[in-house]
Amino acid sequence: MYSHSMGGRIAQWLAIDHPQSVRALILAATSGGKLARASREHDAWSRLGSIQSPTLILHGTDDALTPLPNAVQLHWHIRRSTLVKVPGAGHNLHLDLPETLRWIRQFIAAKDSR
Repeated sequence: MYSHSMGGRIAQWLAIDHPQSVRALILAATSGGKLARASREHDAWSRLGSIQSPTLILHGTDDALTPLPNAVQLHWHIRRSTLVKVPGAGHNLHLDLPETLRWIRQFIAAKDSR
């Protein structure tokens, strides 16, 4: 499941509440809650540790809407996560840098080959 920004917050709850339905999770430019303006009402920090899905976290180093510390905290909370910091990318990193799509495809392909 690929999710970006607000979609990432929704995907977190899907992975928490329905772990059997989420084989792999990709969170891009999102937050576990309350560290960025757009996330004030979302707070999944205490539940992120229950995510069982292998998780790829993609985050631009220049994301002004959801600053990089959000991704670092997500990585810290989600046990089976990998964090990729995308140099120079902003909030729309998947649109700004085509290689982001390659990382997503590689992550999905690796999960499908298991």
